[in-house]
Amino acid sequence: MIESCSIITTDSNCFLQDIHNRMPLILPAETWDTWLSPSIQPDEVLLSYLKPSKELLQYWAVSAAVGSIANQGEQLIQAVRQGLI
Repeated sequence: MIESCSIITTDSNCFLQDIHNRMPLILPAETWDTWLSPSIQPDEVLLSYLKPSKELLQYWAVSAAVGSIANQGEQLIQAVRQGLI
């Protein structure tokens, strides 16, 4: 068995558009069972889930050290300045 994962992206919601034009897909809890079901689902159902989340998200500026794969550690997620969207 091969274990793997994927991050599915969608268009940014209105809160993140100034940062990037894409964002990770955030599925509402009520869609999880259908999304994860091994049964084949109609395309229309699954495609209807591929839309930007309207949930409030939190973001903050981080050090430029995040841009290098050589840098590791929790210090990379420390806020330089914080904002709630």
